[in-house]
Amino acid sequence: MGISTASATRGSSAAEFERNESQLLPWAEAKGLVRKEVAWAEVKRRLKADGDLVVDLTTGELVPGLTVRYRGEAFSIRLVEDGSADEGERHD
Repeated sequence: MGISTASATRGSSAAEFERNESQLLPWAEAKGLVRKEVAWAEVKRRLKADGDLVVDLTTGELVPGLTVRYRGEAFSIRLVEDGSADEGERHD
């Protein structure tokens, strides 16, 4: 019979931090640790491409800082064989 070896380690779990944003924010701003960025998911829901222009559907304003790029047409093919289906999508 051979000799088996085993080892075990024990450590503490990583610390978790509860944040109080109103107290943390002034400190982080003073250290340059605050990012200002666009809430893209919310902005995108309001947009519509009109040729080369981007329009805010809520206000009707032209939105600066965006370029419209059209990807071409999309099509899909569905193959059905023996009761199973497989779908694929392609963008040109």
